[in-house]
Amino acid sequence: MQPSYDPDQQPFVSGGSSTDPSLGTSKKKRIIIAGAAVVLLAVTGGTVALLSHHSNAPADESLVAINEKVANVTVDASGLTPKSITVKRGQEITWTNTDSTPHHLTADQTVLPSFDTAEPLQQGDTYTYIFDKSGTFHYYDATDPTHYVGTITVQ
Repeated sequence: MQPSYDPDQQPFVSGGSSTDPSLGTSKKKRIIIAGAAVVLLAVTGGTVALLSHHSNAPADESLVAINEKVANVTVDASGLTPKSITVKRGQEITWTNTDSTPHHLTADQTVLPSFDTAEPLQQGDTYTYIFDKSGTFHYYDATDPTHYVGTITVQ
């Protein structure tokens, strides 16, 4: 008499292996799904933590400038604030010297030939420049080029 196959009957398992090949596939699927769930939870939890950390962080001044008509940079005894700023093409940036020391802002004249205050900015003086081409530009204070260094990203 030939044994009959009963789909409801549990397969015989001995020593961790099965005579039913579908059990291995089902077990693999469960492991893959469980692993995916763990990864998804880890990624989701990390994203939530990152977002909550970011929301508690101080506002990034360089990103605020892109939404303003005129972006502003302050030059004082501590340096440039902000040191890096992002603006739209055609947007103005105005630098204001609030320091008692004069500052002469300039850039590599082969890259930004007209970016130069010509004369040092005295306390209370401003310098405005309109960026008409996209890119990332570096500038500095010619009177103290190691301490006063800034970056402008034009989108």
